[in-house]
Amino acid sequence: MLHLQFSPFPTLETERLLLRAVTVDDAANMMDIRNHATVNKYIHGRAPLKNIEESKARIEKILAEQEESKVIMWCICLKEQPQNMLGSIVFWNIEPENDLAEIGYELHPEHHNKGIMSESVKKVLVYGKEIMLLKTITAYTHKNNLASIKLLQSNDFQRDFGLENLFVGKTEPETQTIYALNVK
Repeated sequence: MLHLQFSPFPTLETERLLLRAVTVDDAANMMDIRNHATVNKYIHGRAPLKNIEESKARIEKILAEQEESKVIMWCICLKEQPQNMLGSIVFWNIEPENDLAEIGYELHPEHHNKGIMSESVKKVLVYGKEIMLLKTITAYTHKNNLASIKLLQSNDFQRDFGLENLFVGKTEPETQTIYALNVK
């Protein structure tokens, strides 16, 4: 059975990064990241955040869902700039009855190709496996998002054609691929 207690919030650290709770103070950075054309290039159907109030409302919704153990989102920051959100990483679509969660992530393009997301994913996967006790972690990505696919594959995710046959084309766009990490 999954361990889904996200309070107090589990702040995580890597050599360079601080993965902390998102706050309403991150609203401007979140809006900048979520509205960036490069970040959204492979995301189907996500409406842009219209203003800071909408961004704050999005954060408040995440925090409420976190309180209910439905989602957990980390704000990715450099240790020396803990107030500056570079991106986020999340476990969501959590299915406690199946010991499963979906991982999602986004990073401002000015921080791409610096190993930041790789470092973040590795740390969050350890948390998912060892603390949450996840048995399966899934990831949905666009078939042309080669950087995301490479990131998943470098973390032992395998393409899951069985899940794709169940969802893609029915509930997911035909451009999606599904990867899964089965924890041993």
